[in-house]
Amino acid sequence: MRLLTFATIAIGALVSAGASAATIFQENFAGGLGTFTSSGSVTTGTFGARTRGGLSGGAQITSAAISTAGFTSVQLSFDRTTSGLDLGETATASYSTDGSSFTPLESVRTASGRVTLSLGAGANNQSRVFLRFAVSASSLLETYTVANIVLDGTGGSDPDPGGGVLPPVSSIETDGPFSTTVDMSAGSGRSGWVVRPTTLGQNGLRHPVFVWGPGAGATPSSYEFHLRRLASHGFVVYSEVSTSSGSELRAALDWLVSENGRAGSPYYQRLPWIAWQPAATRAARSAPSPLPAIHD
Repeated sequence: MRLLTFATIAIGALVSAGASAATIFQENFAGGLGTFTSSGSVTTGTFGARTRGGLSGGAQITSAAISTAGFTSVQLSFDRTTSGLDLGETATASYSTDGSSFTPLESVRTASGRVTLSLGAGANNQSRVFLRFAVSASSLLETYTVANIVLDGTGGSDPDPGGGVLPPVSSIETDGPFSTTVDMSAGSGRSGWVVRPTTLGQNGLRHPVFVWGPGAGATPSSYEFHLRRLASHGFVVYSEVSTSSGSELRAALDWLVSENGRAGSPYYQRLPWIAWQPAATRAARSAPSPLPAIHD
């Protein structure tokens, strides 16, 4: 089966006319620390990111700067588990708007399961927000594990609509004016392709997104010519081996939304602003996918 999601259609369905919850940033650590940096003993895997105590007093992970521009009611959701912490030892989730002074959101000795924490008004409409998860403990056997981190907020409009427009297309049988670049390790699991214009965001352009799922065991490389053709006309094209459920393509949109909001990403504020619920929120609300799809 081949599942195709044409995001110029999808974006029209996903952008809210009023205020709505939208993903700002997410990380599951399945492919490593991603944009986080670490100190102390830290390991990652399908379980998430695990910080350990030690003679140095503990360990921590800290995100790169995340923009919340245009968002209010910012909140952080994540799975966490502590193990072996003694009295006086803590596992702490905190945030900062300057990268040096951190405000605790939760400080616990024993915890398990998922939690959602409000960052408060101080995190609204900020150009830089940093997240930190730290364990203060004396033994390597004492751990604090976090996973499936999602930062979301309420946004009423595109904070930076941009002024660029795509050039007109005279023929779809020829390449467009954009030179193209291929990233063969894209997505949260680093298993997807992104084919895109080499230079993004010229003249304030927000590039439309096209998500393509090759079917019948085919890979993105089987369609590289066609993906480059689309990218040459200004599209950011994501492709990954698809399944019958299409879950990996929904995950692709989650990742692109996250990258669009992550300072330092090549896609930062280069894609249309999409009010797209993250995977964890959709699952919690049992929300059906709003993505239109064409099957053949």
